[in-house]
Amino acid sequence: MSIGRKVSIYAPYVEQTAISFEYDVPTMDDFRQRLLKVQEKYPWIVAEEDGRIVGYSYASAFHEQLGYKKVAHFHQCGKKFGRWYDMI
Repeated sequence: MSIGRKVSIYAPYVEQTAISFEYDVPTMDDFRQRLLKVQEKYPWIVAEEDGRIVGYSYASAFHEQLGYKKVAHFHQCGKKFGRWYDMI
């Protein structure tokens, strides 16, 4: 699966939802570096439908990213897509 395809699958989650901790879609080089880092310990899983790649998933250490560590709780201080969010 090409890096470009992975980025194209991920991009709408960054651009159109609050699911991601990112505001900018990663470059293909940044995404490639993530893939290589993950593959040092964990697999990537690819979903196909009629021979077309429609999704992917990967495992990683849960607390590796700061976004998953609760260091404080700030109410209604982050805004994305016209909606306020609490930040933890």
